[in-house]
Amino acid sequence: MPTSPLTRVFVVCTALLCAIATVTAGYSTVADWLKLPANRPQLGNMHGDIAVSSKGEVFVSVQDPAAGLQVYGPDGAFLRNVPGAPSDFHGFVIRTQPEGEFLYGATLRGQTIVKMRLDGQIVMTIGSSIVPDEFKVRNTGSNELQLLLTGLDVAPNGDIYAADGYASDYIHRFDRTGKYLNSFGGKEAPYSFNTLHKLAIASRF
Repeated sequence: MPTSPLTRVFVVCTALLCAIATVTAGYSTVADWLKLPANRPQLGNMHGDIAVSSKGEVFVSVQDPAAGLQVYGPDGAFLRNVPGAPSDFHGFVIRTQPEGEFLYGATLRGQTIVKMRLDGQIVMTIGSSIVPDEFKVRNTGSNELQLLLTGLDVAPNGDIYAADGYASDYIHRFDRTGKYLNSFGGKEAPYSFNTLHKLAIASRF
């Protein structure tokens, strides 16, 4: 069946848009971009996370109490440490919401989820006690049930999804106020998760 001129134009435009998107989505490395503070010869162990604010500032956690939560400018220059921020953020994201821009972080040893302003003001902490014990793993050393949170993300409606990747491999869900909603996943079928880490919510589905 012959195609109409309108169809041919649509196909050509679509192909051009795909080509433009492919070109503009390219990335390249910048050598020696990061400028460490004078008292730190190395960034840290990198067992943490990175997120970028709406201003282009780069927030870095390396799970080092001496390093804290570091902030670098778009040019790579060290700007500051975030006062009062937990030093054991294993995973975190920065999200803009109607009431402001916030960092949501999962602390590995602290077994908490923290919501804080980018200046370090903590506005909400979700402790492990509200997660049912059936979704926790017993620590062989302390014999206590625990979470070992590795990452999280925040849905458009404010729901928080946190991965317990170093323990049960369940994903725990909370509403925007920190109320526990449910847990799903785990190591068994049909999910068969194994060491869950970074989460990303695809709102297009």
